[in-house]
Amino acid sequence: MNPLFEFGNALAAETINDQFLAISEGYFRVSCIKLGLRMGWIVQEGAQNQHNPKGGRTPRADYLSWHDGHLHWERGERVVSIAEGSCDMVIVKPFQMMIECKTKPDIGTKSLVQFDSIFEDVRRVAGNRECAFLFVFDEGLYRSFSDEKEDNRGRKPSPAAARWFYNCFPKLGTLMAEGSIAFHALVDDVDIDMQSWFQRHSPHHSRVICAGGRSDASWLQ
Repeated sequence: MNPLFEFGNALAAETINDQFLAISEGYFRVSCIKLGLRMGWIVQEGAQNQHNPKGGRTPRADYLSWHDGHLHWERGERVVSIAEGSCDMVIVKPFQMMIECKTKPDIGTKSLVQFDSIFEDVRRVAGNRECAFLFVFDEGLYRSFSDEKEDNRGRKPSPAAARWFYNCFPKLGTLMAEGSIAFHALVDDVDIDMQSWFQRHSPHHSRVICAGGRSDASWLQ
């Protein structure tokens, strides 16, 4: 099974009753790291580079793992380097994967649609075989991305970004009935495999988790 979607299955089951998952990207990121560690992954966290006596600095990183119910870490030379920007979660073992984590809650400062910024994350994944995305949408924001929106908050989207989400994302009612749906889409002529999971985390509120990566992703080899 695709390890990204295996992780998504576990995340959907693990967080089904967590009403805070979409509120903060920091909280979502930590929730993902904790689950990944318990699944046996080793996660790379950035650290200050080490001065090299011969000149320059050696890139360093901390490596997190989970053993016997406890968090362990050790510092060493950086395994995965990110050419531009940053990444929310970097897995180095048992495979290499960089995950972009984004939350779209119905409340707070993040409760704007912003198609373009989310689409840029999707395009970044399309351009890198080691990169994946993991998004979590509260119900109201998901309806905006699936072309079922009930209000007009947020920046005016570019037609390309909005149209891509409208065409790709399953309708909320379909997801609610199926529980989880796998689907495909093209981004910049690159095939992207995706899967979404519906969560009813309280009697009156629901959300959607969506994961995606290239069909030829490095962790599938």
